[in-house]
Amino acid sequence: MALTKFHGPTLDEIGFFYCISTCVVLTLFSLVLFFNETYLLLGSFSIYPAFLFLGVLELTKWTYSQILHQKDSLIYRNKKLSVILLLWNNLKTSGFKEFFKSIIIVGGSVIVYYILAVLFGAQVLKNFEETFMFSMLLSQLTIFPLCLNVGASDIPHLLSTMESSNAIHSLLIMNIKGTLAGAWLGAIVIPLDWDRPWQEWPIPCSVGAFCGYILSHYVLLIQTFISPTTKFWMPRKKQ
Repeated sequence: MALTKFHGPTLDEIGFFYCISTCVVLTLFSLVLFFNETYLLLGSFSIYPAFLFLGVLELTKWTYSQILHQKDSLIYRNKKLSVILLLWNNLKTSGFKEFFKSIIIVGGSVIVYYILAVLFGAQVLKNFEETFMFSMLLSQLTIFPLCLNVGASDIPHLLSTMESSNAIHSLLIMNIKGTLAGAWLGAIVIPLDWDRPWQEWPIPCSVGAFCGYILSHYVLLIQTFISPTTKFWMPRKKQ
């Protein structure tokens, strides 16, 4: 079930949980990658456990939102369904067609990101593994959360307008902007003649994308404390 179908305090609570959980978990995760130098594998297939971890984290946040939405329902209060059955019920409600649409969109976004990387200077086939893993990372950080929280059918509209109407929209849009900006800025160090292992493609761009994703959550989280009476995710509508 897309989170855009939720309303009021539920969205506020979900938005805050998304920010705080991402900031805490991924900051610790980043430190682990840095200190054991695993980040140097970001362009290799061997980094797939990190990708799995990111996917599980995103699914965990989505699962929490579903449980929160159902906490006042008769089904949840009476404990007649387990969490797994509850999520299965939501999947049937949303439709398996939507599920397969999401798979197609995520797969298609990997291809789009790959093409964009080539247009920005990556070699087409020589560094296929590196460019493919970079495209996978961008897709996982930007498109996969959209499929879970917005729904495959509403993604084209959100991406074309980039306008937020609620907490989740604002959060996801900020994630996309932060991730892509970080990836672009990371490319600055690649041509420098420092001959460092972390300058190899696509490590700087992948690290930049990852940092941009995390920083976007920090920015939104800080705004909630600076302006506690004004929700950061409800920008003023254009006149």
